[in-house]
Amino acid sequence: MEFAGNRAELAFDRRAKPRISESFPAKMRGVAAGGQTLSESCVVDNMSATGLYARCQHAISLGTDLEVVVQLFVEGETGSTVETTGKAIRVERLRDGSHGVAMVISRHKFL
Repeated sequence: MEFAGNRAELAFDRRAKPRISESFPAKMRGVAAGGQTLSESCVVDNMSATGLYARCQHAISLGTDLEVVVQLFVEGETGSTVETTGKAIRVERLRDGSHGVAMVISRHKFL
């Protein structure tokens, strides 16, 4: 339990799988909010076996099918590359003008 001021707040993580909270370079493909084909570099801020959160430049619509190819690193060295597919389940405009996208992963494959 964490305390903020005079009130107690219960802090817990609803995620089903452990999450890696490191940034990885990635390539996102899908359809942008305006209907145009999307293929851009992005940054994955965190990921697990069932989901990921990425920052990209273009707006994505909720429910959009996406493919995100993530380049993993281990201790600063290039590691495996994983191809993920899924749906955007949360989208948000960030303060710097970029867009945050939470994606539930339906399939993944190590390349």
